Amino acid sequence: MGKKSSSQGKGEGALEKAKGKAQEVIGAVSGDKEKKAEGTLDKVKGRAKEAIGALTGNEEKKAEGRSEQTKGTTKDKLGKVKDLLK
Repeated sequence: MGKKSSSQGKGEGALEKAKGKAQEVIGAVSGDKEKKAEGTLDKVKGRAKEAIGALTGNEEKKAEGRSEQTKGTTKDKLGKVKDLLK
């Protein structure tokens, strides 16, 4: 039973990672301020998930939070670079 939920969590993590990559590409191409805002939101959500994982001892949730923060940082930076190129 534990393996099933663990692999389900990994599958969900991979899906989130793929969604994040797609959004990064869209942000890089569009240079939209909305993508920068999404990046900031992702960072905040990631910090919250990481904190919840730390409080509950859930290493998977902590890792998910760190991943989401990285995704947010990437979106934010891509938006800033695109703004500079305008």
